[in-house]
Amino acid sequence: MGRSRWFLSNYFSLFGLLGLIFVLNITGCATSPEIDSRAISEPLPTPEVSTQTSMQSYSSTATSSPADNPAVAPPKPLQYPATKPAPTQKNTPKTTGKKPVSAASTSSVVLTPQQTPEGLLITLDERYFSGDRMRVATNQAAFMQKIAELFRQYPHRQGKIEAIVNDVGSADYLRGVSQRLADAVLYELVERGVESRRLLATGLGARPLSAVAPRGQMGQRQVTILLLP
Repeated sequence: MGRSRWFLSNYFSLFGLLGLIFVLNITGCATSPEIDSRAISEPLPTPEVSTQTSMQSYSSTATSSPADNPAVAPPKPLQYPATKPAPTQKNTPKTTGKKPVSAASTSSVVLTPQQTPEGLLITLDERYFSGDRMRVATNQAAFMQKIAELFRQYPHRQGKIEAIVNDVGSADYLRGVSQRLADAVLYELVERGVESRRLLATGLGARPLSAVAPRGQMGQRQVTILLLP
């Protein structure tokens, strides 16, 4: 009898607990929002993009020039440094500043070179030079022109110019003075058309002078011009 009561009491307690759980479930379903299962299963709509509009905007951007679109700055042209044209060289003869000697002035000058085994020899003494300077006197231009004409008569011959002085001084000093004297004669011949490659000027320094100086002058300078065979 006691066991039956205990079983019944436990049975009713379990039954009451199950009823309470059932009531709570019903109440929760009534208050919770309903969820549409179709909304979950269907994908979200995607925005439609017009392919034609995109292609038109791309083509307009690609084919538009900087002038049509002011926002795009036009490219600057490449600038190269300006090159000046090379100057044209004109075959103009060099002017030497020497006045040409007229034929009338040279016709009165007589040139008599001395025939030697070494060649034609011409000797210039003191009177052919200007004062105490190492240069040919200006009044001897016609005579120097005659010598240049002699060289033109023999275009294949070489010339040798040698200068000596008779003065007081060291050997090096007198050699330098005589070299300047020989160079002065070479310069006069080159100015009158003789090629410099045909001439060799040498200063020999102090040597005894073979030429006789004019009266009233002291012989200190002498130049010999030898036209080699």
